[in-house]
Amino acid sequence: MRHFLIASLAAVFLIPGTASLLVAQTPDSAEVMFEAARQMELLDGDLDAAIAQYEAIVSRYPDRRTVVAEALLRMGNGYEKLGQARAREVYERLVRDYADQTAVLALAREGLSRLTVEPAPSPTMTVRELMRSGERRPGEVSEPTNGPNFAISGDGQLFVYTDWRTGDLAMKNMTTGEARSVYGTDWSGDEWFGSPVLSPDETRVAFVRYPNRTGGTTRVEVDSLEGGYRETVLDFKELANVFTHDWSPDGENLLITSEAADRSVFLATVSLEDKTLQRLVTLDWGHPGRAQYSPDGRFIAYDSTKGGDSKIYLISADGAQERVLVDSSGDDDQPLWTRDGRFLLFRSDRSGKSDLYALRMQNGEPAGQEVVVKSNLGAATQLRGVTTEQQLFVFELVGGRDIGITERIDRTATTVHVRVLPKVQTIENQSPSFAPDGERLAYLAGTPMSRFTIRVTNLEGKVLKDIPLDRRFSTIDPPRFSPDGKMMALRVYDAGEAEIMVLSAEVGTVLKVFSPVEEKGYARVLGWSRDSRLLYAFVTLEAGDRSLAAIDVDTEQIVESTVLSDNVSRVRLSPSGDYLLMLVRPPQAGQGLTTQLVLHSLEDGSEKLLREGISIRFGWDFDSRHVWYRKMERGEKGPVSSPELYRFSLDTEEETVLVEDMKELDLVTVSPDGKYWALQNGDQDRDSRIWVLENFLPESPAGDDQTAGR
Repeated sequence: MRHFLIASLAAVFLIPGTASLLVAQTPDSAEVMFEAARQMELLDGDLDAAIAQYEAIVSRYPDRRTVVAEALLRMGNGYEKLGQARAREVYERLVRDYADQTAVLALAREGLSRLTVEPAPSPTMTVRELMRSGERRPGEVSEPTNGPNFAISGDGQLFVYTDWRTGDLAMKNMTTGEARSVYGTDWSGDEWFGSPVLSPDETRVAFVRYPNRTGGTTRVEVDSLEGGYRETVLDFKELANVFTHDWSPDGENLLITSEAADRSVFLATVSLEDKTLQRLVTLDWGHPGRAQYSPDGRFIAYDSTKGGDSKIYLISADGAQERVLVDSSGDDDQPLWTRDGRFLLFRSDRSGKSDLYALRMQNGEPAGQEVVVKSNLGAATQLRGVTTEQQLFVFELVGGRDIGITERIDRTATTVHVRVLPKVQTIENQSPSFAPDGERLAYLAGTPMSRFTIRVTNLEGKVLKDIPLDRRFSTIDPPRFSPDGKMMALRVYDAGEAEIMVLSAEVGTVLKVFSPVEEKGYARVLGWSRDSRLLYAFVTLEAGDRSLAAIDVDTEQIVESTVLSDNVSRVRLSPSGDYLLMLVRPPQAGQGLTTQLVLHSLEDGSEKLLREGISIRFGWDFDSRHVWYRKMERGEKGPVSSPELYRFSLDTEEETVLVEDMKELDLVTVSPDGKYWALQNGDQDRDSRIWVLENFLPESPAGDDQTAGR
């Protein structure tokens, strides 16, 4: 079991020689000091004195985060008005250390934007949409837009990618328009394929072969583009979560990342000649967004969160030397070399939006300043490849899940009309849960391609608090409030291992991340005890054993557990904490519609069958005496949820239809007072597209040639 505590303290920020005098003369209240500083700034016009007073607040009251953040913002404004470079330092500190102070954070980012001098776009730069995701008819191969991990040939005419609707390796020739499956497999088979990379001569492709069956092994394989010559390069019996990133320019090695037994991620090379693995560097707990050889093969650029925020690192190809290449106040990621090696492209959100940067390189060293070549590239983008003609291919997700609020419906309605919460610096909101007061929501803002943020808003969507999660954590679960409103808890995946995260709902800091189970498995958070001391979780072990566990938040130990049937697939805890609502799949059900909704009493262990043929969309009403669900129906492509939303009374066993047609909406949760529903659009496919940027690179200085980056 691994656990750790994460604390957040404001650092002292002083001007040398002024601290002791200011502290001795300042009043006892941070608020009084702040108002005095504002008087100096706004009425007296004495910016120097006001800045000194703001710095005294930061020094004297480090635990008063709200006041300190305001003081830092006023300091940054003051330095900016005085034309001093320290303005950027203060704004960057706010962005880095005070992400929970949402309003101040937005103003600090605006300040950084004012200080960021962006060059005018190249007058010859063009941005065009190459392709967009669309409907796929049965039997057709998906387009490259169905996922971000594709390889591109040097002329930009061949795409190699995973067809996520079958799991097969696919290729598309842009010249002929032909798209074909390589191995003719689908998800019912024994294997699927991912993370393809083309060989330097573009005659072969390396990829990861993943097993579709328990007991199978993951393998790195190489094949010709025609298929039929598969060769296993490495068979991973002890390692997990393997990704291929690049092929060395000399064609002798593959660059991969994988996870060791302790779940730590490492960057390594695999020799194609003798099939040996050489570890280069440990990257803590997160896989890089990109790792790539320089065109001359001497260096590898990659991004990692091993130092906190995402930074770009440069390591020698033998792993002997490493350095931080790009480190800013934001996240810097997705390094991508141009084919001539003169530039390293990357993405950064240091200005508050995701911009495309270019860094001129020479002999493994920066040969100039990082420059913005395209502003606001997008948070849901991935840099995929640069052609020999310096065309940049970018994958982008468009749209995504929304959260909507509506007043509860107690009588039959034809459809549901919702008020959609606004998206703030994200393309997706999902997994909502109500606060105990019923007037706030906590949910996930972001996508797996960007950093997830736990966002707290009012029911109109006004952002009250943002808690950005470290990039090492992923989740799709709602953050659940404790009954006293002081904490939130949710399941997260930490480098593939499921753990429980507990956060302060008041301050926004992560209090702890831990696993309550000794064996491999996971614990999905269901809710809290009424006194906010215990967490209830649906615990599933790797062996298949399932139970309801009561976990002491202080000791992180399971204090009580209730064994459940191995056939239980999903569980919902009643708001009263007295019952479990379980979706059970009997062993004889096979692929049919025979799913059972079962009520389990936590008081005496008794169980009662409520309904059969229920979909995975079910839950509790606020009073713990009614449940809602959708039923399973047979569709053209298999079982689907019915359009109707049903409500069932535990007392009268009466079933009623609340909504005749839910469209693409799913009811997720009901407010504690029963006044509101929170919904999200369900299995809506995200649109995606591939962009091509041309003539976007900065002009070369006099004397620069095509070998300058090597």
